Amino acid sequence: MAVSDLQLRRYNATTLNLINTLLDRWTKDLSTEKQPIESWFIDLDFNDVESERERDILNAIPTTMSLSDRDVDQLIKVGQQILKRDESFQDLLRKIEP
Repeated sequence: MAVSDLQLRRYNATTLNLINTLLDRWTKDLSTEKQPIESWFIDLDFNDVESERERDILNAIPTTMSLSDRDVDQLIKVGQQILKRDESFQDLLRKIEP
């Protein structure tokens, strides 16, 4: 079965919308007047990687339960880089830092 990139993006968008809807619902359900809850959803995407070559390498990493140590290290490094540039994540850090 062939799946187009457009189909994958639609599926991904639908999934992200569902996650955000559920997160909003859980936030409302768990919040009280005395203890309001604020939730954050930070969406990381390989498209946020500046280098096209590095994006291609990351996208070539298989979706599997068994990754090489090298792939894991690379994914962690890239995730850290994306988070450092992500304004929503930086807002969250400012909010929770003492």
